[in-house]
Amino acid sequence: RVRAQRWPSALTSTAGWLFLVGVLIFCGTIYALALGAPRILGAVTPIGGLSLIVGWALLAVAAFRAA
Repeated sequence: RVRAQRWPSALTSTAGWLFLVGVLIFCGTIYALALGAPRILGAVTPIGGLSLIVGWALLAVAAFRAA
């Protein structure tokens, strides 16, 4: 189990997972589209972007709570 060292909390762990999921979905669908995947896959791309945004928001909340 990996935990954040500076701000160890459930928020930072969740943010980390959201970053991972967001990068995989967002970048994965962009790469797939560039390599010729069906265009309908582009409808999934915003889910990855939203995951990244929520991850950043959770990380900011965890930082403010720790300060």
